[in-house]
This record gives sequence, C-alpha cells and structure tokens, in this order.
Amino acid sequence: MFRFPSGIQEVGICSNRAALTVTSTAQEITLTAGKNSIEIVPGPDENNEIYFGGSGVTTATGIPIGAGKIWNNCKSGFSIYLITATTSEVRICEYV
Repeated sequence: MFRFPSGIQEVGICSNRAALTVTSTAQEITLTAGKNSIEIVPGPDENNEIYFGGSGVTTATGIPIGAGKIWNNCKSGFSIYLITATTSEVRICEYV
C-alpha cells in the first residue's frame, strides 16, 4: 500500500492511542471525550484493505480507508466501524 503524508489543519494537542487490531467482525471506534478530530491509518506493514462505515458495515459495503482517513470537527459521540477480510492493524491519533 502506498503511504502519503496526512495532516489536519487548525488542531491542538495530538494524542496517540494504542494500535488496534481490526478483524472480519465490524469493530466500533469512538472518539475520546474532549477530542474533536480523529485520524485512522493502516499499520506500516499492512497490505490488506480496511473499510469503514456504520454499525452494519461489511467488506462488500464499506468504504476503503486507503492510506488513511481523517474526520475533523466531529460532534460529541462520534463513532465509526472498521472491518477487514483478514486481521489488520490500524494506528489512531486524536486531536483537540
């Protein structure tokens, strides 16, 4: 998978979360209280496609995160679901 630089404009402190294993069962990722932006990027050695969507997401209906995805200025209670055909790792950063 090709990696491209990512970034968010107009954010404050960056907080890293522990790497997360994504499987073939949709897994919910919620935004930590007090944060308003989240960035999800496949682990550096990942070659598997990872998809995002709502609670019923599947690999057939999800949207690929590709080299990564950023959600900025999220509302309180923001959540997203991730799924992959095989086990994959993602890295997550959140921003104030």
